[in-house]
Amino acid sequence: MTNTPSRALFGWAAALAAVVSMTGCSSIGSATLPHPRATNAVGLVVSPVNVSMGPGDVATLSASESGYSGTFSSTDDCASIATVGSLGASQFKVTGVAPGLCTITVADSKGNSQQIAVSIQTTVVGGQ
Repeated sequence: MTNTPSRALFGWAAALAAVVSMTGCSSIGSATLPHPRATNAVGLVVSPVNVSMGPGDVATLSASESGYSGTFSSTDDCASIATVGSLGASQFKVTGVAPGLCTITVADSKGNSQQIAVSIQTTVVGGQ
């Protein structure tokens, strides 16, 4: 039996799916992002848990925690990909800057934190 392009593509896709499954990643659009992680996040909830958008787009993150009345802070590891700023005590504005993957961390003052996976993507139109 000959190895047709469709068989090769199927084999490649199956291998990729196995690697993604083994590494604990999830797919958002065409990018693969790590699963969000929490540090001592008893009751800390950040929504949404991942963001996928284009450069110039804006998303809002909301943080809440049962029994917590303080403010939340945010940090990022990717100012060249996405920026994050406060919109008050529990909301944050994420702005896409350039294509790439990064992580935003939202934390309370008690040491609890939640990581948010961010994917900034560019759509190619017309094969260019």
